[in-house]
Amino acid sequence: MSARTSKGWGIAITARATYLKPWYEGFAAAQPSGWTTHILLPEDTPHAHPRELTTPVYPSLHQHEIHVRKQERSNDTTPAATHFGRQFTWMPDRGMLRILRSLNLYGFIIHEFSPFTLAALLHARMRSLPVVSFSDVGRDNAASFPLKTRLWHAFWSLAIDARMAGCPAARVPVSGSRLAAIDSFHAVDCAEFVPKAKPPQQPTTFVFSGQLIQRKGLDLWFRAASRLRVEVGDIFRLRVLGGGDEAWAKRSASQAGIESLVEWCGFLQRDAMKEALGTADVFVLPSRFDSYAAVVHEAACLGLPLLVSRHAGAAEALVREGVNGFTIDPQDTAAFASQMKLFLDPNRRSSLGNAARATGEAFCARRRGRAVWEWITQQFPL
Repeated sequence: MSARTSKGWGIAITARATYLKPWYEGFAAAQPSGWTTHILLPEDTPHAHPRELTTPVYPSLHQHEIHVRKQERSNDTTPAATHFGRQFTWMPDRGMLRILRSLNLYGFIIHEFSPFTLAALLHARMRSLPVVSFSDVGRDNAASFPLKTRLWHAFWSLAIDARMAGCPAARVPVSGSRLAAIDSFHAVDCAEFVPKAKPPQQPTTFVFSGQLIQRKGLDLWFRAASRLRVEVGDIFRLRVLGGGDEAWAKRSASQAGIESLVEWCGFLQRDAMKEALGTADVFVLPSRFDSYAAVVHEAACLGLPLLVSRHAGAAEALVREGVNGFTIDPQDTAAFASQMKLFLDPNRRSSLGNAARATGEAFCARRRGRAVWEWITQQFPL
């Protein structure tokens, strides 16, 4: 690779997210004096949270919003294809090319292989710049995605130099290419998500946070809770955070006969969500499929012991069996109920919760941003 005098890295991404803000800031903060980070993203990417919660702020970090044409993609029926609900393709205009030409960069990080990010990839390839990809799609979870997605990722992963894995199953690209890789799982700032005091005399409260859709497995959780209720009575509660198909979710609770034990909180904004999540006693994710599930890291940072489906990538990444929680098979109602029963012991909850907080700190988004920068400088010496 020829020597370069530029002192900047570009990041091309289509999404805005609260968990990305501290990652970007940690990445930029790790750079030596004189270096810059340039983020390129579509100008019209609505998000449930206010922009100040998704826009990174650091002196050497610059954000460029590109005008795009938005096209909604057809829905697939595979678990992963419907993972993010309605999906769009963002087609950049010529402003993308003008900005790319104006930046004298050392290399690019691209998030997934979309038409928007591929413009940055092709620009980098034409100038022999290193390209690092970030993705949740990999060889080990490819079967969960439609064939066209697998072929798309297999083709474009041949054009990258290194890999950032958004979940454990994505460490190796779909193409099977053996590339240098680093874990950069979805995470939050552990200084923002801190343990909360529990209300006095609160019955053991299990909490779920996410979309109210079948893929998230609420109906499986309710069945396990119904079985536990037969054993121990009404000494626990279920708290549900999130929006979606509320009618289906409430019908599932009614069919399981545990509707009187469920507290429905709906979709909550940032601070209210942290309060409702953090004041519970145990976090539960009963998903039928989740490529990762960043909410598990939120719960860990809040000091909640973890009960996470083995079908979620965060189970492999964050759950330490018997140390900070347990991995569950949500389809096994009897075993699921037995594992919930373990958490009725306050001493066990306390021990597991302290360990979960330690895990949350170890995977803090700011630390991961710094770790990626240090890794990049090793892969592509400055």
